[in-house]
Amino acid sequence: MAITNKKILLILATGLFISLFIFSACNSDMDEVLDETTINIKQNEILNQLQAYNDNFIPTPTSRSIGRTGWLRVVIADGKGAYEGAKLGCKVGRWFGPKGATIGAILGGVVVGGGSSCRQYRRESQEISSRLCSAPVLPIETHRTFAACYAETKELIQPSDYTLGISLGLDSTSVKIAIQHNMVLDRVEAKELTNPQIIIGLTETEEKIVNSDEFKITSNEIISEPLSPRYDYDSYSDNIMNLFINLVSTNCRNQDDLNRIVSNYTSTVQNPYYFTTEETESLCAGFAVMAYSFQYWSEKWPTIDPE
Repeated sequence: MAITNKKILLILATGLFISLFIFSACNSDMDEVLDETTINIKQNEILNQLQAYNDNFIPTPTSRSIGRTGWLRVVIADGKGAYEGAKLGCKVGRWFGPKGATIGAILGGVVVGGGSSCRQYRRESQEISSRLCSAPVLPIETHRTFAACYAETKELIQPSDYTLGISLGLDSTSVKIAIQHNMVLDRVEAKELTNPQIIIGLTETEEKIVNSDEFKITSNEIISEPLSPRYDYDSYSDNIMNLFINLVSTNCRNQDDLNRIVSNYTSTVQNPYYFTTEETESLCAGFAVMAYSFQYWSEKWPTIDPE
């Protein structure tokens, strides 16, 4: 009889354990569903807040019509290219080790942002050349040329170069992408180009990323059509980048305007609860490059009186 009671107690205890385990698992699954729902609601709120910010943004009056010179379109191509390049580099870099994603984001942001800038500049320069003789002529190049320039400029960054980006709340990695992006543009303009078939100065991981088929094909697709819409409207970060570009293209009149926009968007996307590391890195790369590109082209672009 005692043995029977022990068996009964064992069966009851086992049943209780299983019940508790199932209950705990169900609660865990429910928490995940609730958590995901909460995040989705908050992400929609953030998108609505940014749209409201765009709607209420008041630009600074200016006497220079940057939109008519094409200057702003080149700046937007820079930022958009850097964002898409950082996303691409992050994706490809992840294949080559735990640090590959960040390495790829930096490489992709510089290479694709720089290539997009030069390609869009060529498209705008035809109009400029018909009115001025001083417009610099930038060559049509592939991602390998910009990767070569990237390798040559990695060690040239000075601490003082970070001032603008840090003042806007950007992280040092995004600012590094932006600084190097401008250095690459300088190198391309001066035609100080190495043979892109032999790139000296890349790390093993960087070389693997540059030589991968996906990076090669996709980066050259982005560079060839820098302003072409490639947004996935189911993508949270794509929607935010689209809002950012819409505001810059319609209401940005000078560097101060852009700094205000970059600072606001940067503080919004630096929340690790509602943004993945990849989303934050890619978006901040685009914001940073656009801020530094605006500064770059404000000094390089020929002044043309508004029509």
